[in-house]
Amino acid sequence: MAEVEETKMEEFLKESAARAFLAAIQRRFADKDAADRCFRSYHFRIHDILLGDSQGKQKRKKLTMMEIPSIFIPEDWSFTFYEGINRHPDSIFKDKTVAELGCGNGWISIALAEKWSPLKVYGLDINPRAVKVAWINLF
Repeated sequence: MAEVEETKMEEFLKESAARAFLAAIQRRFADKDAADRCFRSYHFRIHDILLGDSQGKQKRKKLTMMEIPSIFIPEDWSFTFYEGINRHPDSIFKDKTVAELGCGNGWISIALAEKWSPLKVYGLDINPRAVKVAWINLF
C-alpha cells in the first residue's frame, strides 16, 4: 500500500513540476511577439484557448496549451465544432467513454473531459507527436 501511495506522490510531483515549468515558459513568452519568436526559434508555443461560457467542473474558462509545427493547430472549424458539441445537454457524455479522432494538441478532448465528466476520454491521432503534445497539455 505504501508503494502505491509513493508512486502516486511521485506522479503528482512530476505533474506539479511540469505545470510549474510550463507556466514559467508561458510567462517568459507572454506577449504575442515573444510567443511568435519562441515558435520560430524553439519550434513550440504555449497559449491559452478561451472556453467562453462553457465552464467545466473546475470552473475553468481557458485551457493552456502547447503547440508544435508538426501538428495541426486549432483553427476556426475546431472552435465551431466545440461550440456545436457545447449545445448538447450536460448529460450527453457523463459516465460514457468518448473518443476524439484526430485530436491534434488535445484541446477538444481535454475540454470535453473538463466539462462533461465522461468515464474515459481517448484522444487519438495518426501523428505520434500530436499524441505526445496532447499528453503534455493534460498538465
